[in-house]
Amino acid sequence: EAGFLPIEGRWRPWRELLLEEEAVPVDGQAAFPADRVFKAITLECWVCPWRLDADQGLITNYDPSADCGFAVLIDHRGYLSIYLGDGGEFRSSRLQPGPKLEPRQWHHVAVTWDGKLATLYLDGKFDSGWAFEGPLKPGRAPLRLAAAGQSGRADNFLDGEMCMPVIYERALSAMEVEQRFQEVGLQQPEGTGVIACWPLSEEVGDEVTDVSDHGHHGKI
Repeated sequence: EAGFLPIEGRWRPWRELLLEEEAVPVDGQAAFPADRVFKAITLECWVCPWRLDADQGLITNYDPSADCGFAVLIDHRGYLSIYLGDGGEFRSSRLQPGPKLEPRQWHHVAVTWDGKLATLYLDGKFDSGWAFEGPLKPGRAPLRLAAAGQSGRADNFLDGEMCMPVIYERALSAMEVEQRFQEVGLQQPEGTGVIACWPLSEEVGDEVTDVSDHGHHGKI
C-alpha cells in the first residue's frame, strides 16, 4: 500500500507505551534519573500520522504542566515541534518548530544535539538547526512513545503508526542520519551510544521490548 514501508511483521497503531527502568514495574516512574544531565542526544523514529489536527506525542519525557525533559511532538496544525528542557517547568523558548508532515505517509524523524547545536532532520535531509547550550535533563515525567503527558496522565496520543524509535546518548552525524533513512526501519541501529531501541515488532501481548542493553522495556 502506498506510503507504507516494507517492515517485517504486522503494522498496528501504537498507543501509549509506558517504559520501565530495568526490572522496575511500570508504575509511572521516570525511565531516566531526574537529575541525569545529557551531554548529547539523538531521538529517532519512523511515523505515519493518520490525522494532523490534534496535538500528538512521538518520543516524550515531557509533561508541560510539571516536568519538561525532551520531546518530539506533532502540533494541532500538523507541524513537528521539538522540546529540549531541563526537566523543570515549561519554557516556550525551548520549543522549536519544525516542518509540516503529510498525513498517511511515512516520515523518518531525527533530532540530534551535540551539546551546543540541535539539528532536525526529516526523511534523511537537514531541515533546521538552532543553538542550545543546555542543560538537558529528563525530569520526573515518564518516558512515553506515541503519547505525551498532561497533568500527570498520558495524553496527546498518536493517531497513526510508529516504527523503530531509538534514543542515543550521542549526536548522530548527517551521514549516519541519511544511512538510517536509507535502511527504512528494517535494521536496528549499530555502533555506540544506543540507550534505548524498540523495534515494535511484537505480534501479540502488551509487552514492548527494548533491545538495547539498558532494559527500558514497556507495556501498551
